[in-house]
Parts: sequence; structure tokens; C-alpha cells
Amino acid sequence: DALQFASWNEEIIKGIGEAMDLFSLHVYTPGWSPLRSHVGHSLGDYYAIAAAGLALEEQIQRIEGMADRLLGRVLPIAVDEWNILGPLRRFTDPYQTQREAIGVAGIMHAFHRQAKYAKIAAMFAMLNSAAPPLVTTLDTLVRTPVFYVLRLYRQLCGKATVFCETECPTVQTPRLLNLPQRSAVPLLDASASL
Repeated sequence: DALQFASWNEEIIKGIGEAMDLFSLHVYTPGWSPLRSHVGHSLGDYYAIAAAGLALEEQIQRIEGMADRLLGRVLPIAVDEWNILGPLRRFTDPYQTQREAIGVAGIMHAFHRQAKYAKIAAMFAMLNSAAPPLVTTLDTLVRTPVFYVLRLYRQLCGKATVFCETECPTVQTPRLLNLPQRSAVPLLDASASL
């Protein structure tokens, strides 16, 4: 849970923040807890994973708030491991659905909106684990829905992030492992670039 690490992050920033080039952040949503993780196929689980980028964005903002308060400056963040990961079995039976692709799109939007702070982002498990873009067997390579989301971002994303605003209906999401319950998640998520 991101909030449980808040005091740890604060101690690290207090102790060695001045010497840091980048603050390392690992983010797995809806979390990784091998013994108790369960992600089902309910509409609520779908919406919770689709809103995963909001949790990441809030975590980046919390870290930057601490850096501003404790260091008086921006502390660049390297999100050097991120992905959608639930039960341990997803290491050998990866997610390959549109639900995870929409969650990844939301995470990409969060990176774009927080580009001032998130300077590096490296997806964990490009092959055969978590929510990978590619799944392989001995003689086959399959592109998952996540692959197509990443390809679209690669093809269409510009170099300069610009502010955008949307208006749309919202939905409630349940708590799902480390993703918090939310009362008003917009059904349309966006980021814009030039």
C-alpha cells in the first residue's frame, strides 16, 4: 500500500535526499501479495484496474510534496519497475486482456501528466509475466492488448506535455488490494502532448 511507505519515503528524503539524482519508485497495481491476492472479473475490479494510474499519480504527488517541503526542490523520480500485477500465479500465467491494457493506458497518462517529476519509467515484465506486451511459447510470439496500447503511445505521443481537461460521468470503484476505493473515477481519462 502506497500510504504505508509514506513515512519510509519521508525518512529517505530527509536523510539522503540532497544527494539523490533520482528517487526510485516501484509500483505494482493492484499489488503483489502472493498469499492473499485475488483479482476477479467483476465490473468493480475492472474499474479499479482502469483507475490504477490515479493511484500512481497520487503517489508521485505525495513524494514531490515531501521533496518540496524537505528539500525545497523537485526530486526527479525513476519509476524503474511498474506493471499491473495481482496474484503470484500471474508470474507464470500473465494477464492478456483489454482490462489490463486500459489500466496501462491510465498509467501512461499519469506519467505524461507528471512528466515534470517522473523522468524515467521502465515497465517490469515485457515478456510472459504480469501484464506483458508480449507472450511467447517455444514457437510463437503473441502481441497482447498491452502491446497495442504501448505502440499507440509510441506512435502518437509528442515531446511536450500540455494541460488538458475533460468532463464526463464518473463511477465508484471498490478497494482492490493496494488500489483504494474511490467514489468518483472519471470514465474518460486523458493526457495531451504536442
